[in-house]
Amino acid sequence: MLIQTNVDSSEGYIGKTIKLSAKGSGGSKKYQYKFAYVLNGKLTTISDFSSSRSVNWVPEKAGTYRLIAYVKDAKSETVVNKKITNYVVRKDTVLAEMVKFSIELLLNITEVKL
Repeated sequence: MLIQTNVDSSEGYIGKTIKLSAKGSGGSKKYQYKFAYVLNGKLTTISDFSSSRSVNWVPEKAGTYRLIAYVKDAKSETVVNKKITNYVVRKDTVLAEMVKFSIELLLNITEVKL
């Protein structure tokens, strides 16, 4: 059995939705999919086994994630195949720049003399 995966962007940002999808082929139909990630050595399930080929995920931390898609077919009690993809999540640079600019503005306000 084979598995193809797709992530809807080449890199992600904290708080921004990312769509993960997978497609099994070969084996028996009625595939079940599970999505997970590893960050800093900790495995976290995004969605457990279901017939849904995709899931929306919102990362909460910056870092390099190992995204994992598992697939099993109707005749399998155990995972038949999985695919691992490295994926970088960054801080939202636009928001960070806006906050930095706002702070600089506040610090540069001059006192008004009466």
